[in-house]
Amino acid sequence: MKYGTIPKSFGNLKQLGSLDLSVNRLRGEIPEELTSLTFLSFLNISYNKLVGRIPVGPQFLTFSASSYTGNTGLCGFPLETSCNPNGYGPAADSEPDLEETEFDWQYVFIGLGYGFGAALAFASLNSAGLNSSFTHRINT
Repeated sequence: MKYGTIPKSFGNLKQLGSLDLSVNRLRGEIPEELTSLTFLSFLNISYNKLVGRIPVGPQFLTFSASSYTGNTGLCGFPLETSCNPNGYGPAADSEPDLEETEFDWQYVFIGLGYGFGAALAFASLNSAGLNSSFTHRINT
C-alpha cells in the first residue's frame, strides 16, 4: 500500500473554505502552512497515519477532535493526547499504534469471496453440459 503526505503547497490555497482528506493513507505531519488558510471553516483529516503536534492557528482552534479521529500519532489541542516535550508526538503515556502490525484480513476475505464465486460459476457451467458439448466439438 502506498502512502502520501499533505502537500505544504495546500497552504497557498488562500480562499479554501473546506478540506476533506479523510481515509487517504496520509502519513507525516500536518504542515504548518495550513495555518495560513484563514477561510478554512471545515477540516477532516481523520483515519490516516498522521503524526506530530496539531498546528496552532486561529482556524485550527475551531475544529473538533473528530477532525483528527483515527490518527493516534497526533497530539495537542483539541485532542486529549498531550505532546512530548519536543512537540513531536504523543507523550510516553499514550497508547502505541498497534494497527501498523496487524494483518489486514479484509483483503484476504475479499479475494477468497471472488475465488469462491468464480469456482461456483465454473462448476455451474460444467454441470450444465457445456463441457460435454465442447468436448464433442473437439472430437468431431
